[in-house]
Amino acid sequence: MRELGGGTILDLGVYTLQLAQFVFGPSLPESVVAQGELNENGVDSSASVTLKYKGGKTATVCTHSRVKLPNEAFIVGTKGTIKVGTA
Repeated sequence: MRELGGGTILDLGVYTLQLAQFVFGPSLPESVVAQGELNENGVDSSASVTLKYKGGKTATVCTHSRVKLPNEAFIVGTKGTIKVGTA
């Protein structure tokens, strides 16, 4: 419900953004490109966000309330990949 806040960005997205901040540190992204879908109550039911940081670093995060996405993250760098997820 819009009056109470909610939506996938407030309910789930804060955790995806927190992971990006954990990986890239406290620096702000140079640019943010976002797209989403509102449900019939006027709150977001999905969101996809790409954050671009200095040095060619990017973070892409997604949230959705109508489909089940895998609850996992991949941190990919020049020396390998770390998968963060549920067991």
